[in-house]
Amino acid sequence: MVNPTASIQGSGSEVILDIARYAGLSIRFAFVSKYHTGDADFHVDNIRLRKVIPGCDAPTLTSVTGGDGQVVVEWTGDEDKQTIIELATNETFSAGIRRDTVAAGVTTATVVNLSASTTYYVRVRHLCDLDAGEPSATMSAATACGAINNFPWTEGF
Repeated sequence: MVNPTASIQGSGSEVILDIARYAGLSIRFAFVSKYHTGDADFHVDNIRLRKVIPGCDAPTLTSVTGGDGQVVVEWTGDEDKQTIIELATNETFSAGIRRDTVAAGVTTATVVNLSASTTYYVRVRHLCDLDAGEPSATMSAATACGAINNFPWTEGF
């Protein structure tokens, strides 16, 4: 039995119960008013139940290494799940976002066709039952400078 510790005071009181620990069990709700003197009205309104699908644990990003138009990404985590590699050109992942999905069991991937001389911020997520799980910590790496193919070339410092 779940008893809220919040005291309900008058009209419009709200009680939120976290019933996650009862996942998988049959759950019943009962509403009881214990008013001992006089006449009292008891109303229950706006009951909302949300099914929260348990996510999966975030993988651990272990290494990100930049190269010639590519970034090599290594991680550890649940090898039974596909992994989503997210790259962005800023730390907040609001610009230049690219997402690549790799097969379950893979823990190292090379992301190719990246711009030269660019810092990429990288994080990984497992693909859970219905959605992407929590992201790993973020690491960054820069791709190599692009080749100079036009001669004569002068640096403009």
